[in-house]
Amino acid sequence: WTQTITNTGAGNTYGIKPTWTKVGVVDGSATTNPFMVTPHDGDYQIGLWWAESAQDEWIMTPEFACGTGTNLNFWSYVHEGSIRNDHYYVKVSKDGGTTWDVVWDSSTLSVGQGTDGEGIQNAYDYAYDVDLGAYAGENIKLAWQAIDGDQGGMWFIWFIDAVTVT
Repeated sequence: WTQTITNTGAGNTYGIKPTWTKVGVVDGSATTNPFMVTPHDGDYQIGLWWAESAQDEWIMTPEFACGTGTNLNFWSYVHEGSIRNDHYYVKVSKDGGTTWDVVWDSSTLSVGQGTDGEGIQNAYDYAYDVDLGAYAGENIKLAWQAIDGDQGGMWFIWFIDAVTVT
């Protein structure tokens, strides 16, 4: 996998940077608003933390041949339904990463109303499935991109685990 890092800020007290970082359990149980981010599967997950400075962070798979009926499945700790102009994308490229198609965006998911008035947090409660059938017969790359819309940083944290393509 490759990574594009635009925010080179230091890691926070949990060791998580404002770009994609490999981490184990994130234990925020001793904070004012307690939380715990435990990998869905195994000992590690990849995630990024919000920042108060510009973020456009990418992690990309190598190119692979996409067959008929191909499906992407991944588990995520992600906020759904953000109205802050930030985006948490999964994208597909057919040209080695020159151009990208959006195939999933948690900011556009509207499955409920959270206490913040925006959406809800999927804390590895369920997986996401993305049908890649439209790319059958193509060599593709997948990317997870976190981008703030106003260059003021992401509003929410994002973690990914247990990625499979079948």
